[in-house]
Amino acid sequence: VTGVPLSAISVTVVNGSTTPVTIPVGKVAVAFASGLTPSSYTLNLLYSGSVIASGSASDVSVVIPAGSYSINGTIDGVPLSALPVSVSAGQVASVTIPVGKIAVGFAGGYVPSSYTLNLTYNGMTVASGSASAVSIVVPSGTYSVSGVISGVPVSAISVTVATGQIASVTIPVGKVAVTFAGGLIPSSYSLALQYSGKTIASGSASDVSIVVPAGTYTLVGNVSGVPISPISLSVSAGTQASATVPVSQLSITAYTANGVQLSNAQIAVTYSGKQVAAGTGSLSVIVPGGVSYTISVSAYGVTNTTTVTPAVGTVMSVRAVVPISGYIIFGAFVPLSTLILVAVIILVVVIIIVVLLMEYSNWRRRRLAGGLFGPGAK
Repeated sequence: VTGVPLSAISVTVVNGSTTPVTIPVGKVAVAFASGLTPSSYTLNLLYSGSVIASGSASDVSVVIPAGSYSINGTIDGVPLSALPVSVSAGQVASVTIPVGKIAVGFAGGYVPSSYTLNLTYNGMTVASGSASAVSIVVPSGTYSVSGVISGVPVSAISVTVATGQIASVTIPVGKVAVTFAGGLIPSSYSLALQYSGKTIASGSASDVSIVVPAGTYTLVGNVSGVPISPISLSVSAGTQASATVPVSQLSITAYTANGVQLSNAQIAVTYSGKQVAAGTGSLSVIVPGGVSYTISVSAYGVTNTTTVTPAVGTVMSVRAVVPISGYIIFGAFVPLSTLILVAVIILVVVIIIVVLLMEYSNWRRRRLAGGLFGPGAK
């Protein structure tokens, strides 16, 4: 019966009567603990070491002769220890496969954008991939969950799966949130998030605002070509670690010594001898705060420099003064020296004209006098 030899049954037949013969069989009924059915498994029903049925739970839930049997198999690649089954004639022998479920989640609900998890049993990888890929039904026992999140390794987490129970595993992650002081967002910058000296994310503030395993990280980078001091971050499971990039804004306008704005003045901002920004007339640039910058302004062959240290998170207005004076005439700036020169020239011209007019007047007077009283006059 079902591949199992049936022992001989002695039957005495009496003449003229019917002798009933009952075959001593029972049924094996296989189910999984708490209704937790694995997505991938194979069960084997054995008799005296020989497989008499194999496949799903229904495939091994068969009618067989009374006797002793065993069930083994594999569930999601994990071997199932043999379960003894005693089948009595006319009875149903219920067999519960001792399985439980692993449920994997992330602390604080922070789900990484890039990660791989591994579920292992006795050093063998049982499942790999996303949290749902390793949240599977397995035989009861001890397992471990490890993996890599955003390029950072996750230490192995031991999990004990009990029969009919769900074993929850929380991956200890947190989130890095990067912002700029005072809400001042630079037009040119680059940031990098590092773990143990290795860059795991780089680019904009949003590019480095990622979910990572709990641990210590470092934020580095540059703003407008000026390096920022490394910022250490301690990320705890289920929490958000905020990092504020210490920036300031320089708003520079060129003026003359007498307070006239110079629209054509050349402005340059340097840090440690390297030019950070340049413009004409006025300039606005976001730079790391709390460090010193040199501002130079040039116009009409005159240059002036000054050193400033903007406070973090503030907008610093700077009047860059060129040591010249002048005025706006007909929409154009005219230096005072030029005005004086023009005034002198005009004065000289006026004097010359006056002298010429006086000489001309004297000449006419002499001529008229010569015509009235000279030779031939009546």
